[in-house]
Amino acid sequence: MPKHIQFRLQKSDEHGFGSASHSETPAEKLSLEMLRKNQKLIAMGRLSASIAHEINNPLESISNLLYLIGQEPVSDQVHTYLKAAEKELDRVIQISKQTLNFHRDTTTPVPMHIDQLIEEVLTLYRQRIDEKQLVLRRQYSSNEMVTVFPGEMRQVFSNLIANAIHASPKGGSLWLRIRTATRWADGTRGLRVIIGDNGSGMDANTRHRLGKPFLTTKGHSGTGLGLWVSMSILKRHGAQLQNYSSIDPKRHGTVFSIFLPLNMRPQMAMENHPLQEAG
Repeated sequence: MPKHIQFRLQKSDEHGFGSASHSETPAEKLSLEMLRKNQKLIAMGRLSASIAHEINNPLESISNLLYLIGQEPVSDQVHTYLKAAEKELDRVIQISKQTLNFHRDTTTPVPMHIDQLIEEVLTLYRQRIDEKQLVLRRQYSSNEMVTVFPGEMRQVFSNLIANAIHASPKGGSLWLRIRTATRWADGTRGLRVIIGDNGSGMDANTRHRLGKPFLTTKGHSGTGLGLWVSMSILKRHGAQLQNYSSIDPKRHGTVFSIFLPLNMRPQMAMENHPLQEAG
């Protein structure tokens, strides 16, 4: 029988978590560190939403002013500049609205088109996609709707797409596919969502460790919690996540494949681990 070790929390730190006594186990230390990092992520998310909310109205006002200026008699060159400014401002407004969407979520799951959620995420990463000159290869072949918590699913797609962008070489490709599918183990109908890249791929050791907290290949720029959080969300949605990856110089890259049941009940957790490694 494992030995039960007691520990007590002492004075809280600046994040609201107490420090543990010397009898704290490694597992307890890991849990406490995960809580601290999650608390920081939550605070950052709320701050981002607050900033997006505050700047949204001024952005709308600037957009209206640019429109009014454009109605005045100006030279063709000035008119061209105004159109360019309006285009860039519209992009900032769109990003602001999408940031708010990430923070806001419904209290109950709602039917959604998955391609809509993916396109909203792509809007947020448009600059990074353009900087790397990536080619988006979309194939949305299903109009089926699935019942999800939109904010949570945006978070899943954001993590997978951000990872794919990070892994992709300049001039590389991102594959985004949606199709109807059947889980042959039990005949459940659903959607298969595929997000892939032609980056360098992951070795076997990295693949076996996927989904563990604090595992990151991004150095100091990564928290190592993105995929772990995404897997928890998918588990609550009754979804399955598979991974394919190759480091073969002739055919390299990574693909994540999600199966979303059409009759899912997001509150119900699956018994099995949500990440399955495909050969």
